[in-house]
Amino acid sequence: MPFFKVTLIRSGIGLSHKKLGVLKALGLRKRMRTVFHDVNPAIAGQLMKVKELIALSTSDKKLTRRQMHEKRQPPTGFEVEKSRLVTKEETPTGAVLDRTSRRSMNLCFGVDMI
Repeated sequence: MPFFKVTLIRSGIGLSHKKLGVLKALGLRKRMRTVFHDVNPAIAGQLMKVKELIALSTSDKKLTRRQMHEKRQPPTGFEVEKSRLVTKEETPTGAVLDRTSRRSMNLCFGVDMI
């Protein structure tokens, strides 16, 4: 059974009492809160009344707040995308620099060598 996934994007401050009542009936009291409703004409009519304030999508199943929070979490651990080895370079004066001394040289002279 499909569901409407409704998120309140903009606040209802300054709107008429009718539109504020529609937001309350939909269960949208705070910004960035998401609620799920069954797909039916009555709910669709309410959503059309406040379409400027909400973000709407459809979902196959109803998620709890905890499930939505877990879905947003990044995967645990980390991956090394690229190994960054310390390289040595020679300066115009002939001195050998590693990465840390190159950084200090960039700060002193404003030169982008990295």
